[in-house]
Amino acid sequence: MIATVLRLLGIGERRRYRRRRGGEVRIRIGGEPVAVADWSPAGFRAGGLVSGPDPGAAVTGTVRIGRASGPFTAHVAAVFDDGSFGARFDEMDATVLRALRKRHR
Repeated sequence: MIATVLRLLGIGERRRYRRRRGGEVRIRIGGEPVAVADWSPAGFRAGGLVSGPDPGAAVTGTVRIGRASGPFTAHVAAVFDDGSFGARFDEMDATVLRALRKRHR
């Protein structure tokens, strides 16, 4: 409840979508699969790359959810101490975006 009040006041969490955990979303960057920790239609947190991207870097790859699959570009918003990184989708196929939104509900 406190988080809801803070969000209504414009304090704290600024994400449009809540992050979901789980393996429904498969992401490859540079052909290499990454371990997706959480995701939303707006972005994801992942790890498992030998050499992770720097903050502010653009990453490209493919995203798959269910039968929908397509290329994406994303902006690395944060890099964490455990080697994982958070990224915001910039571009992707409309079919994949619809599938992400449908599964997110």
